[in-house]
Amino acid sequence: MLIVEDDPYRELFFEDSASEADVRPIKADDAGGRVVYLSSFSKTLAPGYRVAWIAAPSALASKFEMAKQAEDLLTGSLDQRIILEACRRGVLDRQLPILRRHYQHKRNVMEQTLRRELSDLVSWPEPKGGFFLWLTVPARADMSKVSAKAAEERIVTLAGTECFPDGRGTHNLRLAFSLQPPDKIAEGIRRLGRAIRAGL
Repeated sequence: MLIVEDDPYRELFFEDSASEADVRPIKADDAGGRVVYLSSFSKTLAPGYRVAWIAAPSALASKFEMAKQAEDLLTGSLDQRIILEACRRGVLDRQLPILRRHYQHKRNVMEQTLRRELSDLVSWPEPKGGFFLWLTVPARADMSKVSAKAAEERIVTLAGTECFPDGRGTHNLRLAFSLQPPDKIAEGIRRLGRAIRAGL
């Protein structure tokens, strides 16, 4: 059996909560060539750079390469050269600590507002990196009402059911803290709070 490890957020760990073990890829311990590792520069250098990479046994990698060429001919060579130079010149190494602090602050704002507005109703594991927070709402909540009220409040969330192939996650929401500034994150959580309470 192969394991596909899709890991575009690994470099965006939060230094206040992540340890070496938290960010160590499964691929790092793959002695049998059973892990196919995928990552991207789109989360660390710039979203417009749709340049990614794969670490896989050569027999598999060559098949993936052929399938990709059949799909889009090839990735733009200019983007690849820009990323190569950014890595060579240390741009990525200098940018990563800034990005970690930036997203960690946004995560903190989201968590602080959740505690203030909804601590009696919701729970979540502390995000140790990345762009998202995984929220659990009470099982008694009518999620269709929550969704309708969230839309009325102009809040967009991703239903937990979209994250599972078998429809689990009915009472989960994936919340993003990557795009909006801290004041809008806080206001968004306040609006989400009204939506969740409307579904109880």
